[in-house]
Amino acid sequence: WDSRIALAAAVATGASFIREVVTGVWESDMGLWTTDAAHTLRERRRLDAQDLAIFMNITPEFASPIGRRDAAETARSTVVSSLADAILVSGPMAGAGPSTSTLKGVRDAVPSDVPVLLNTGARADTIGEMLKIADGCIVGSSLKVDGHTWNPACRTCRHDHPTASADPTPQHPTSGSGGHCHGHRNGHRSSRRVARVVGIATTGMVPAVVALEASGVPLRRAILQNDARAT
Repeated sequence: WDSRIALAAAVATGASFIREVVTGVWESDMGLWTTDAAHTLRERRRLDAQDLAIFMNITPEFASPIGRRDAAETARSTVVSSLADAILVSGPMAGAGPSTSTLKGVRDAVPSDVPVLLNTGARADTIGEMLKIADGCIVGSSLKVDGHTWNPACRTCRHDHPTASADPTPQHPTSGSGGHCHGHRNGHRSSRRVARVVGIATTGMVPAVVALEASGVPLRRAILQNDARAT
């Protein structure tokens, strides 16, 4: 994860938010991981992007904190010290959610006007309980074939995910050879109406950012996350 590149990509594509690990020091699968919230906020100001929201991940996947504070304490502190626009709560890895007790502890710890979002593990079999606590969620792995992070997107489940909100003019995927998630191969479908895609989010595990329209067609070339020259 690199907040500078995330900010550059967001400004270049007209995104309304980024999600990033902005605070803390972590031991991780990627090695020792340090952050600099002040630098991130100054860079947002330098890019004249004060309206760009920064969703701060306070329990990043594939990592554990260097320190003794729990998730609730970290969330409360992050809102005060680093001016988080929203707090993200993750599980131990992509596709795996946090415990409901952790999520509730974070929600209880921060002011009610600061959104707390489920960052990983938004799955059909657990999302009902999670959304009784969280204000919203980021959906990724459960929209992939077989629910696996590295698989391509399921062309059916992205329109039938149970977190979708109703839309008066539903749009359906174009025909193609895309695969289906495990749930669709086993016959379950949501009774909710299809929601139009109105925004995108990318995980730090994906090496490119691609903006998509509701039908799934790329709107522009990918912006590589290791290229700070995004324009």
